[in-house]
Amino acid sequence: WFYGTDACDMAIDTVKYFTADTSKAPMEQRELTTRVSVPKPIAINRYDDISKINPRIVYCSISGFGQQGPYANFTSFDIVAQAQSGVMSMTGEPDGPPQYVGNYFGDPNAGVHAAFAICAALYHRAMHGEGQYIDMSLLDVGVAMLGNMHLNYFTSGEAPKRWGNAHPQVVPYQAFATSDGHIILAVGNDGQFERYCRVAGRPELATDPLFATNTKRIISRPKLIPLITEIMKTRSKAEWPRARISA
Repeated sequence: WFYGTDACDMAIDTVKYFTADTSKAPMEQRELTTRVSVPKPIAINRYDDISKINPRIVYCSISGFGQQGPYANFTSFDIVAQAQSGVMSMTGEPDGPPQYVGNYFGDPNAGVHAAFAICAALYHRAMHGEGQYIDMSLLDVGVAMLGNMHLNYFTSGEAPKRWGNAHPQVVPYQAFATSDGHIILAVGNDGQFERYCRVAGRPELATDPLFATNTKRIISRPKLIPLITEIMKTRSKAEWPRARISA
């Protein structure tokens, strides 16, 4: 990691430099403060040393691939975690290459997961009086953030693919062009689809056997999306929300 002074570094750099008056503290505490406040990566074996001084210590390491395994000593960046977790293989247009998510994905989410793990470790310490070592990696978090894509794979045996702005299991659920720009249309259930069709001036689509349920809409996606594409062009970005509210 490199810590500089540009906007990017200031946004993601969570290392805090601090000083403390330890002149009156016992030698063990002064030694511990000296050893854990150094703003650079600390090897896992330091936890074994620190826990001997204070068994209640909660210690968290965040790395690219974790502290064990064949990639433990490899350097990683957010884009590497996105690639190896499978996030990039699901992102982008169907006929395009794997795509990097628009901003940092693994870095901040690893921090959030680490914070929750630390809270759980502190609760464990309060209940049982012992500390914990937390091994958090960007790869772990990237895989965890795949969400329902795990279930899709294990139930179908098919690897997730790229859908662009669309959703593999909900239709319609994507960006559409209006008369003056783009807008998101997210129809989460059959009732919402019926209301959308009414607002769009095409109520017959909601009762069409090809589109009446989400399952049917997934199957008939190639027929439905072109219809909606043309419908959405008839109004502006501002008109569509107003039409929904007034319906």
